[in-house]
Order: sequence, then C-alpha cells, then structure tokens
Amino acid sequence: MDTTVVIPCINSEDVIEDCIKSLDCISVPIIIVNNGCVDKTIIKIKKLEHNITILDSKKNLGWGNAANLGISKVKTKYTLLLNPDIKIISKNPIDLFEEHMKKYENIGMSSCVTLNENFEKESGRTTFFSNFNSKILKYKNDLPSGDTCSLLNCVYGGAIIFFDTKKFQLVGGFDPNCFLYLEEDDLCFRMKKKNFLNIIFPSIQAVHLGSKSSKIPNLTWWKNWHWAWSELYFKKKYNFKNIKVLSMFRLIKFLFKTIIYYSNKNNKYYLYSGRLHGTISFLLGKKAMEFTPSPSYNNAKGIFGKIENNKNENYTLSK
Repeated sequence: MDTTVVIPCINSEDVIEDCIKSLDCISVPIIIVNNGCVDKTIIKIKKLEHNITILDSKKNLGWGNAANLGISKVKTKYTLLLNPDIKIISKNPIDLFEEHMKKYENIGMSSCVTLNENFEKESGRTTFFSNFNSKILKYKNDLPSGDTCSLLNCVYGGAIIFFDTKKFQLVGGFDPNCFLYLEEDDLCFRMKKKNFLNIIFPSIQAVHLGSKSSKIPNLTWWKNWHWAWSELYFKKKYNFKNIKVLSMFRLIKFLFKTIIYYSNKNNKYYLYSGRLHGTISFLLGKKAMEFTPSPSYNNAKGIFGKIENNKNENYTLSK
C-alpha cells in the first residue's frame, strides 16, 4: 500500500477498536501515538491482528503535535490521520482515498463526508480566516455533491484527513504552538497558500462519534480552554482586525456567564469557565502547551486556583 494510518490516542479505550477495524484492512501500516493513556487503550490495540506500531510520547502533546510526531515516521506516499472516534463506513477506504487522490496532480490533502451518531451529515463551518477578503471568500456550509476543490475558505475537521505526506511536511505540518482546535483550519490555509488543493470526497463516508476520542478529568473545561485560546491565537497569527477588542469582549462575556452558571450550579459553568481562563491566558501571553490536561487526575487550574472536578462530565465542547 501507499498509505500509513496515524491515530493519536489518549484514553480512547471505548472507540479505538472500532476505529481500527473500520479501516477494512489488517495489512495497512498503523502508527498509534500514545499521548499518555492510563486506561485499556494500549492493551486493546495490542490484541488486534493489525500492522501496528506504537509511539509513546513523553507527555500529552495535544492533537496537532501528536499528529506531527506520528507523520514524521511515515515512509509512504500518503498518510491517513484519524481521530479514535472515527468509524469509516465505506468499504476499502484506503483504496478509495488513494484512487481519488491520484486523479489530481497538485492535491495536498483531502477528507470525506462525516456523519454524526444519528447518521446526519455534518456541515462545514466558517473559518477563522474567512474575513480576509469577503468578495472572494464566500463560504457556504453546504456539503458538496461531487469532489469539491478549495478556495481559501475550504476547510474540514481534523477527525479524518488524507495527506500527501511530502506536501504535509513541506508546509511544516500542524502549528506546534497549538495544543488543540483549529489547527486543521490553519493547515488548510497554508496548503492553499502553497497552491496545493484541499479536496472533499463525498463518495467516502465515515461516522464521527464526536467527543468520544478520550476521557480525561474535566475534559469539558479543558476543551473550552483550548478552543478559546486557539481561536484568538490563529486570528492574531493572521492579523485579524480588532483582535484586542474581540478579546476583551469575549473576556467580559465569559466572565458574566461563568458567574451566572456558577451561582446557579449549572453544568455550563465548566464550559464558560474554561473559555474564560483560556481567554485570560491568551491575553497574558501564556502558551497553550503550558496548559495540558492530565489523563489520570484533575489538574484544571484557573486564575484563582484549582477548578473542582465536573461530576456531571459530558465531554463536549458546547453543551
């Protein structure tokens, strides 16, 4: 085969077997980047009869940096990067991706249509760079009916991406300053700047379970911390107008909602508290890689000290 599969994992025992089996091929090389699993993830992986190599990172690297580590070991022409909570439903997906990629001379990366747990198509999203030139970037959330090549605004989630390995390395891979979120948007943008195509292949489909990739203490808080930080980081990186005004607006909004939900003992406290502290940390010049969640214990810490553990954890970004 011309493809190697890379899957970063941290406490992914509930989904990793289905993800690997959905590849529909036991011979394809698979690199598992162990981001510090303390559950049965690695035990389950070792029981599978697949061509698997496990890379143990020394700490929780986050999504993009773990992907960079895994892809740095790839020797094949293509790389398929997967979230552990992806289950591909198309038969022979590796062959399909390779066949589609070979149709386009200057393709850098591609993805497919993802479905949620209810088998509803996930729509696109407005990118952090969509305000660069509103006359050119008319982003639509509609999914394509055929192979869709990109303008600058073409973006897809990082849950499943198929790369030309050399082109991924040529553009520098994922931004190492980002721990989690929007690193795929940034990569899509840099691919396009190098005149490489980003393409979506709707004839290939996968189920994205969403928020099932890992289970770590206070994950909702941590997800929202990094979402808030990453959004501001990438907008600053690309000279987004009024970034200071936006940051202060977000700070006031998140502070208000954090206080309200804390007072009412509403579970959304963890969502907005995470976003509040991510915003504050960004404004203070803190780096995302200084704030990494532990896979085994609650190390969420805000400006005023430790954040209590979420007893009703739902592992989501927005609920």
